[in-house]
Amino acid sequence: MYLKGIVVPKDSEKALYWFLKSAKQGNAQAMFDIGVMYGNGQGITQNYQTARQWHLKSASKGYANAQYYLGLLYAQGDGVEQSYEQARFWYARAAAQGHASAIVNLGNLFYEGLGGEQDRVLAFMLCKKAAELGDAYAQFNLAELYRTGRVTSENPGKALYWYRKSADQGTVKAMRKLATIHDRGWLGQPVNKPLAREWERKADAAEARQRREEMEP
Repeated sequence: MYLKGIVVPKDSEKALYWFLKSAKQGNAQAMFDIGVMYGNGQGITQNYQTARQWHLKSASKGYANAQYYLGLLYAQGDGVEQSYEQARFWYARAAAQGHASAIVNLGNLFYEGLGGEQDRVLAFMLCKKAAELGDAYAQFNLAELYRTGRVTSENPGKALYWYRKSADQGTVKAMRKLATIHDRGWLGQPVNKPLAREWERKADAAEARQRREEMEP
């Protein structure tokens, strides 16, 4: 509540105080939240090393979000030596618990062959799993794979389905793609200029909303 300003004014110092009280009693989510605060510099000095330490404590208790964030730290080299192998290790542990974003990122590593063997069939399967779990980014990627036939057979119907699923969650790229599809009559769709303009308007509105959210303190 203090961290997000729910009911009470935002106060990062008080948020950290209560997270620490909880973490000392073994609360894995509190450990994770402390790691996020240090990783983002949220009301305190940004410190990726300290963030990693807290995420490790939380991850060792099996907390999927912490395992995912450790994967991010290693993939991006934030506060640690970049290691796609370690990123795979932690993404895989979070993915085993059904963490959709971890499944997406693990699939990306397999697709590119980063941190180990390249396996684009497995990457496709992971992308599909994350899409079915509701991850908008995975839904867009799956639509692209069905549209291009890079890994699986081209399937315009499935491509259109997943573009729409992603767009319905506010993915601007998916909205832009749908606008192009209806403007040019792709994927077996008839040319529909009004529908194309509608998707463009939705994309513009979503982008404006995202910019406002990014500017909020």
